[in-house]
Amino acid sequence: MIDVDVEGTRVRRTTWLVGGILLVVAAVLWFGIPLGPQPLSGWVALTVQAAAFVVFAVGLGCGGSVTARRPLGTAALVALGLWVIAGPAVRLLMTALPVGTGPDAAERFAMTHLIVSITIDVIGLALALIASVQILRAGVVASPWRWMPLAALAVIVAGRVLLFISTPLPLDAALAARSLAELAIPVVLLLLGAAAIVLSVLTPQRVPEVVGRA
Repeated sequence: MIDVDVEGTRVRRTTWLVGGILLVVAAVLWFGIPLGPQPLSGWVALTVQAAAFVVFAVGLGCGGSVTARRPLGTAALVALGLWVIAGPAVRLLMTALPVGTGPDAAERFAMTHLIVSITIDVIGLALALIASVQILRAGVVASPWRWMPLAALAVIVAGRVLLFISTPLPLDAALAARSLAELAIPVVLLLLGAAAIVLSVLTPQRVPEVVGRA
């Protein structure tokens, strides 16, 4: 029996540790933001979260990428990291646009805002789905840990659905549902970050390979 891929294993451990810490930090920042990002702490949380996605996608060296640096998965995870910042930036720009004039100007503005918001969510979920499937297929992360991104995505989708169906509810119930739905992101980030840190600790420093008998 000989030891192989020692450097690759070390890089994976470091990548998962750093990426996990970034996700935990982002989650902690999110927990301090009521009902979505606020000007300073919100953008810091988004930036840290984006940095974590890029770290996991590219890795901190050869062998550190959770997508094995395959083009589709790596591109999707990096794009998701960028979209984490770009999506809220587009929403912020939309709120700064003038409502316009005319009897139905407010209605048109609200409809445009809704369409843009849905588009932003769909793009983000599509990127997350592609990245999660590619992480699963790459096989870099051991099972059952490799299933966690897909499970996290399911939780976020459930939160979005809850947010959508809470609209016609009474005000108190709608606010309670919104608060619960908003917890989906920080909870998912915290669990993924903690899992990555645990995985970095549990992964052996040396990967044994059995040599066939002569």
